[in-house]
Amino acid sequence: MRRQIFRILAGLTAFVLVILFGDPAAAEEVQWNRIACLSGAIDRAEVDPRGETLTLAAHLDCADPSGEALYGFASYASTGSGGYMNWFGRAGYAADSTSHFAATRQLRSAGLLVCVVTDYTVWIDCVRVVHTSRSAPPRVYHLAPDELAKLPPFIVIGYGVGSSPACGSCW
Repeated sequence: MRRQIFRILAGLTAFVLVILFGDPAAAEEVQWNRIACLSGAIDRAEVDPRGETLTLAAHLDCADPSGEALYGFASYASTGSGGYMNWFGRAGYAADSTSHFAATRQLRSAGLLVCVVTDYTVWIDCVRVVHTSRSAPPRVYHLAPDELAKLPPFIVIGYGVGSSPACGSCW
């Protein structure tokens, strides 16, 4: 019964906040310059042999001649949880061709999802990090397109906020 009351109160609180303050994506509009970039891929995703870092190499089939638009990486603790994107982890597009990039960061946990995002509701590609055994490093799998469509929204946060406050360089 307590759980049901808590869920109802949480839902009502969220409803009231949206009514009072508007859509979270709209509130961030001025702060996060974005372009309509809908295609690209994570070309390589590797976990180091000790299972401590994940390296992603990817591309976006977009460019931004103005140099103002940014993309980022959203991290999810698991498929069903909300995600976050570190504010200072965003990066700029190439000025005149396909945008290629790579990033290596520490892994926080197994089951983690990392996605390349170009907007609050645009997940270009995502990978899941899975531990298959204690003696082997985690494995990395791409999410299927139908799984991308089911991901919950993410929020933009600054370093030092979230599930691991001491790890600003983590996925």
